[in-house]
Amino acid sequence: MSGLGLDAISSEVQNRITALARSAAAGGVVTTQIPALRNLDPRKFGVAVATSDGDTITFGDAHEPFSLQSISKVFALCALVSLDAGAWSRIGWGPSAHHHNSVAGLDLEPRPANPFVNAGAISVTGRLHVLAGGASAAVQSILRSQVGPELPGEVGPGATGKDTQACSDGWQIDELVAASESATSHRNRAIAHLLADSGVLQCDPDAVLQDYFRQCAIGGSVRDLALASLFLADAEDRFRVLPRGERRRVNSVLLMSGTYGAAADVSFRIGLPAKSAISGAIVAVAPGKGSIVVWSPPLDEHGNSSGALAALTELVTVLDWSIF
Repeated sequence: MSGLGLDAISSEVQNRITALARSAAAGGVVTTQIPALRNLDPRKFGVAVATSDGDTITFGDAHEPFSLQSISKVFALCALVSLDAGAWSRIGWGPSAHHHNSVAGLDLEPRPANPFVNAGAISVTGRLHVLAGGASAAVQSILRSQVGPELPGEVGPGATGKDTQACSDGWQIDELVAASESATSHRNRAIAHLLADSGVLQCDPDAVLQDYFRQCAIGGSVRDLALASLFLADAEDRFRVLPRGERRRVNSVLLMSGTYGAAADVSFRIGLPAKSAISGAIVAVAPGKGSIVVWSPPLDEHGNSSGALAALTELVTVLDWSIF
């Protein structure tokens, strides 16, 4: 049994959290931004918690894969800062005053506000396109490297313990989702061409966009994602993905900017660095303790999962994992 509080997530607590999440999800709406995601079942709900000492707990639809979408931006950023010592000179780290897919101001200040707004994420993808030959492959490499026999894995719904099962599907790219986003993402095309015009993108913007769409279409379950995110909670340099200083920087940007315009509210509610996605997932990192991933497709007015936020708020309270 974990010394980090997983024993507190009893069957009764799981049922309470599930009920809270479903109630909150009823007030949200599944995204229509990407046609391939419009038919996501709004009743889906999965939770996975992984601790830094090797225990996991899952419940709900914890093994069903979904499209990572904007959560992939976290792993793309980690891939870039591991390769490029000058990464932070090319991209900001503070909150943005604009919507996450805004083109406002890019002609006056081409340096993106942070790596999680679309302009910043496309810039990161473009740099990885140059340095690593592609962002989607670089993201898959990090995801796959973090789930294997030496790390914890699936224990089964409602249970805790050590586990050696590898990632369920190898973090495959859903080409239908990538194609669907490519066919409708006119605003991202505008962003990419503005970035190319200003010299931020130093390669073909259309090639960068296709790489970006495929990066976002990588699929995995909450259980897979909780395990793959553990390196961001690493306090003992066991995972060797990023040095301690870079982990601190990534987590800081997650806290400030990981949940779009609601970052201040999310920080107030859960007190953890977090990143959301329009597919309905949120990953939260508790440095020195572990990671939590919740998936519930209906979104609130900020584009964050209403059910996942309700579940995270309760989980962090039960676990006492807030960094504050």
